[in-house]
Amino acid sequence: LHSFVDINGDLSAEIIFGTKQDGRLKMEAWRRKSNELWELDNTLIADLPAESCSTNYFGAVLFADFDADGTMDIGLPCCADAACRKVLVINMWNYHIGAWQDFHITGLEGSDLVSKKDEGNVVFRVGDFSLDGYPDLIALVREKTQNPMILENVPCTDCISNASRRFELRTSPRLIQPADVSLGQIQLASFFDLKEDGTLDVLLEYKDADQSMAVDFIKCEDKGDTTFLKVQVFSSTCDQFCSSTKTKIGSGIAWHGACVMFSMSDSWGHDQVGSQCQMPQTTHRALSTPFSLFGLGRSPNFVDYGNIFWIF
Repeated sequence: LHSFVDINGDLSAEIIFGTKQDGRLKMEAWRRKSNELWELDNTLIADLPAESCSTNYFGAVLFADFDADGTMDIGLPCCADAACRKVLVINMWNYHIGAWQDFHITGLEGSDLVSKKDEGNVVFRVGDFSLDGYPDLIALVREKTQNPMILENVPCTDCISNASRRFELRTSPRLIQPADVSLGQIQLASFFDLKEDGTLDVLLEYKDADQSMAVDFIKCEDKGDTTFLKVQVFSSTCDQFCSSTKTKIGSGIAWHGACVMFSMSDSWGHDQVGSQCQMPQTTHRALSTPFSLFGLGRSPNFVDYGNIFWIF
């Protein structure tokens, strides 16, 4: 998936292309120089080492600040086959340290993932489900039936790779599907804050008992004393009933590539930072959320600094 996202931490989104060079995947970043000029910058993303994914099959690219260092990371799911039914590692580009890392996945060894090649092999979708500041993943997993599963972003103290974190299948509590969904077959799962309470719910597209396509949600419970920061940037576009008053909020749409970062001190006095870009991808039903949601954990402190930037 080609994308519009900031990867070097200046909050000005770059245009990211997935290309091929000598039969291998190569990520290109084009940086904005002026309103009318973009130029290729080969220093922003290093070439992926050939040994990082021996199969040379990849799922759709992911963008998030997975290690909460204040810069967006690029995640490339390394697939066992062209259908991307199994992914055991995500090759992660970290601009902050200037290297590719291997984020391993545990808990899915005996299960198949569900994706569609004609929809760009979107295997995972991103959101901070646990609200701890480290973005998690949701995937559709085929066991006896197809079920949405959360892969939680957790610390890794025994990783054999150079990464400090990994994704672990979350087995409890289980996601309880609505009755109509459980009688059908789920085709797609993503995150969305349906109740506007900062807790991510699960959006489901499914075939019902009559084989008709339908949409429903798994509404997730409020996580108690966990705090969050939610930011949404709108364009100035309005419909035919545009107001002539400049101070009046119009309709607008979510602004692609608007980037946000924050910093604060946690309860132990350590720095906590995060970065996100709004809707970096829109093709192949990527279904990125039209807002930036940061989990702040169980911290009573205030956000010390925040910055928002968008290209117009």
